[in-house]
Amino acid sequence: MEFRLGGRKAYIITCLDEVTKLLFAKASYSHSSSAASGILQEAQEYLPFDNVRFILTDNGSEFMKNFAKYVASQGITHYHTYPKSPKQNACCERVNRTIQDEFMIKHHDLLFDDLKEFNKRLAKYLRWYNFERVHSKFGNKMAPYDKFRAMTDCDKMVA
Repeated sequence: MEFRLGGRKAYIITCLDEVTKLLFAKASYSHSSSAASGILQEAQEYLPFDNVRFILTDNGSEFMKNFAKYVASQGITHYHTYPKSPKQNACCERVNRTIQDEFMIKHHDLLFDDLKEFNKRLAKYLRWYNFERVHSKFGNKMAPYDKFRAMTDCDKMVA
């Protein structure tokens, strides 16, 4: 997501698992592929998955060069949406809207005044979103981490 204020730009990159709805996001003033690569690395540390096999992004320049090199080095298959086709990545578009509605409305100015504090509050929001906020996708009965645990427990029973 790109935000503008008084000629300045800030970006929030989101990483979403479409099955469990577990979410990671971080803001940056940089739109570079190095910044996006760094945020993906942080997401991989934050999210409880052993490995990421596939990733879907739009065709933004932040997902080229260094980002693409990092993804390839991790053995991740990188898919791109068609240009001007937000419906192809509807889950991510929806979570971006949720972040705007639930979080950005309160902290928009902080994004441009104090990025460190903004990311600190965003991390707190993500803890709530992932561990406490029930989702309609799961019948308003569980949070994303609950879904992850339920799936992990099922995998253990099958193995």
